[in-house]
Amino acid sequence: MFRVGPLMATPALLTELGVDPGELLAEFGLETANFQDPEHTLPFALVSRIFGRCVECTGCEHFALLVGQRAGAPSLGAIGYLMLSSATVGSALGVLTEHLNVQDRGAVAAVRIDSDRVSLSYSIVEPGVEHVDQVYGISMAVARNIMRGLCGSDWCPDAVEFAFAKPRDVEPYRRFFHVTPRFDVGETALIFPARTLDQPLPSADVLLNKLMQQRVEELAFRSIGDVEERVRRLLRLMITSPDCSLTTVAQRIDTHERTLKRQLAAANTSFRAIREEVRFEAACQFLANTRVAVGEVAFIVGYSDPSAFTRAFQRWSGSAPSQWRAAMKRRPLGRR
Repeated sequence: MFRVGPLMATPALLTELGVDPGELLAEFGLETANFQDPEHTLPFALVSRIFGRCVECTGCEHFALLVGQRAGAPSLGAIGYLMLSSATVGSALGVLTEHLNVQDRGAVAAVRIDSDRVSLSYSIVEPGVEHVDQVYGISMAVARNIMRGLCGSDWCPDAVEFAFAKPRDVEPYRRFFHVTPRFDVGETALIFPARTLDQPLPSADVLLNKLMQQRVEELAFRSIGDVEERVRRLLRLMITSPDCSLTTVAQRIDTHERTLKRQLAAANTSFRAIREEVRFEAACQFLANTRVAVGEVAFIVGYSDPSAFTRAFQRWSGSAPSQWRAAMKRRPLGRR
């Protein structure tokens, strides 16, 4: 599911671009009223299809980017206010990465520190999502606005990266982020200096933070998925790690390996099966939506040997990665 808060500008933007939002949303069994309550939720895959249709009807290929430009931390509700009332940028982003599933069950966010740089990433975990360029566009637009809410209106990332092919018109992205994004890369992320994490927040508020922490914990308790979902979300973050193992995952979710095995078996699955499914879904996203070479895709999803990846992909899909990609390119634009 996806909380409507960050999507609320969709009907107004459709109107500005000459499209009747009521007619378009009716195609999906929705009304404009569905976008007036920020706490309303919609299926993640449905949101991606709505954005795809918005692109078709408006002719604006960066439609979701424009929607995201009108949303910031407050659009995330309790999570947003918990972030804004935190002590530092680092603690605020910790709230986002830990509790994103409260309002967005189709993706995971992560903060990674590499020497003096930080990446704030967003990765889709929902299988078979269409129009990933729109989903990643709105996610990074909201992320940039969140960072400005935390760091000040002049904040800009050092770099922006997108895990989809370079669009025909890059200017809207360059104009919004004040940097030329990189496309066709392995992860969608904002990159900025590590020292930013230590920056104190002028909006820090101990009392509000305590109240919002209680509220978010209530929401998080309601949204806790089963063990299979928890493992799947964690594996999507770890899929490029050389230690994407049962032992590591069990440690990350604070349980014993044998307990985790038993719980997954009770759900009629296994750690290996989930890991292979996550690898396949991630590989499909990269093959369908980027121009990244097959050998590099193999490395991104955790294979050191491209031939082993090719054999696995054939087992999963019935065709070689290059053949599967070629078939996807023949499909209608966006349905990838």
